[in-house]
Amino acid sequence: MFPFAGRFGKHFGIPPFGFGHHGGRGGCGGFGHEGMLQDLDLTDDQVERIAELKAEGMGEGMQLMAQGSQFFKQLMHELANENIDRDKVKEAHKKLQEHKTKMGDAMLERALTFAEMLTAEQRKKLKRSAMRRFLGLDGDQGRHEPGGPGFGFGPGGPGPGGPGGPGGGPGRGPR
Repeated sequence: MFPFAGRFGKHFGIPPFGFGHHGGRGGCGGFGHEGMLQDLDLTDDQVERIAELKAEGMGEGMQLMAQGSQFFKQLMHELANENIDRDKVKEAHKKLQEHKTKMGDAMLERALTFAEMLTAEQRKKLKRSAMRRFLGLDGDQGRHEPGGPGFGFGPGGPGPGGPGGPGGGPGRGPR
């Protein structure tokens, strides 16, 4: 519902809420989809508080990403050993899972803080805008990465005109 889908979260299996990523419509930063925020008629105070939250989240997100990367590397190291120690692999996995939980908790806390900054009417507008964006009704077809959200229709997806589909053009996958 809220417009701050962090791209790094998908690498850790975490729902996209949070810290920093390349935002929709070419924006960059912690909340992304800045166009959705423009429709909310934010007060100056709200803008300032959201900017502070975004900056804090970006810093925290970068730290958590670095820590998560170390946990993941440790897990991969244990799996790549000549003699695999199941207990060490399970312990490394447990640490990674605990870190994912910590990241998810931090992202949820940021989402709650953001939601509390908005009025009920602003949250309603934001929800409507997010739904429109998801459905591709806001003019950019819901695409913020190559291929869009992945319903598998239209340019870039399977089916007519998509890679491997009937009518796929050059560079559009096998035919």
